[in-house]
Amino acid sequence: MQNGTANHLVPTGTPGQYTVEVTGLGETTVSVSIAHGVAADDAGNPTLATTAPFTYPFDGIKPTPVITGDNTLTNARRSFEIDFGEPVLEFEAADLTVLQGTKHNFQDLGNGRFSVDIDGIPGEHPVYLLIFPNVARDLADNLCNGTSETFEYPFDDLKPSVQILGSKTLTNTTRTLTVQFTEDVSGFELTDIAVAGGVPGNLIPGAPAPTDVYTVDISGATGDHMVSVSIPEAVAVDAATNPNNATSEPFAYRFDNVRPTPAISGPSTITRATRQLTINFGETVDDFEVDDISVENGAAGNLQGGTNGLYLSLIHI
Repeated sequence: MQNGTANHLVPTGTPGQYTVEVTGLGETTVSVSIAHGVAADDAGNPTLATTAPFTYPFDGIKPTPVITGDNTLTNARRSFEIDFGEPVLEFEAADLTVLQGTKHNFQDLGNGRFSVDIDGIPGEHPVYLLIFPNVARDLADNLCNGTSETFEYPFDDLKPSVQILGSKTLTNTTRTLTVQFTEDVSGFELTDIAVAGGVPGNLIPGAPAPTDVYTVDISGATGDHMVSVSIPEAVAVDAATNPNNATSEPFAYRFDNVRPTPAISGPSTITRATRQLTINFGETVDDFEVDDISVENGAAGNLQGGTNGLYLSLIHI
């Protein structure tokens, strides 16, 4: 006996005829033979050996499926292969369990190999693939094992969002703003920042790229106007190569580096009495007092007003 064991030798009742149970070992060829002289007939003649071994193939090993494919982060459809290591029967697409994904294009490649495409469901999450035991059988009718471990890979098709943070109060100087993405991105550069009424400069990442936060300095153009800052879509990508969404609305603030110029108006005819003059700065100013008015051959007093930079003062001769 080779590659097996013999048990339960039983005479059938017919002279010289027996039955025996043979159990094979593993996946192999079982060889059964009878050696010379192991028995004798009634006349005492010893038996001859079998002229050739009786052989047959034996397979007592369950097929075990293995799932192979790329397990890195992706935002796209991905192909996988399933290999049982030998031909199997009855394995179908429904026998592949997929969590947080959907199956497409299931194909039988032959010899126990199958291919399938997987789409992750929308979002950012892992996708799991596994095969439970007993969903297929080999040609020897051995039911299959399940996968030894769940195949897992990360999926992310969410575009990173971005917002701009900072002070929106009136200023006349360079202002530092923060550009905050919802996740780490790469490829973001100074030229990706759209500024109306100003110029961006000095873009600094919060950490070595990829990172989710940057600071940028915005210098307003000369004048009194609004500065508008925005981030267009698709100027940066996350780890799964999803391009960013644009800012939902521009970040806007007022910039003014124009010095107010006062204009004095009133009657310029000769008089012998106190005269009221109007002083107009053209915009609201702070800290203007009567002592700030220079008068030759007279004195200023009773300074009033101030709304929108408009003042009235009495000039005494």
